[in-house]
Amino acid sequence: ARLKLFVDRNVALARLSATVHLDQRPLGGATVRFVPEPYLGEDVKPAVGTTRNGGSGSVAVADEDLPENQKGIRGVHSGTYRVEITHPEISIPAKYNTETTLGFEPKPGDPYAKFDLKSR
Repeated sequence: ARLKLFVDRNVALARLSATVHLDQRPLGGATVRFVPEPYLGEDVKPAVGTTRNGGSGSVAVADEDLPENQKGIRGVHSGTYRVEITHPEISIPAKYNTETTLGFEPKPGDPYAKFDLKSR
């Protein structure tokens, strides 16, 4: 039923903005990676974004992973994702990246994902 819903949406890509807070503070410079669940197959591609100073940033499938007619469009595929959040300078607990417990499913009309992380 869930797969049918994705197909019925008939939307190739949807805009998505991710906001990350660590210990209630915006986390700029974080990489937010949306990894599609394996049951979705190879057509649903991973999407990645980097947060700016305010803790928010757009997430998108890489241009090289898109068909020719979608190149240049920034967005994510419909589906369910495992979410991994890392930072080049700040240690983030493994439960948010290598052993992630985070998940997300984009909802029609709601282009926002918010993640409130705790360092302990």
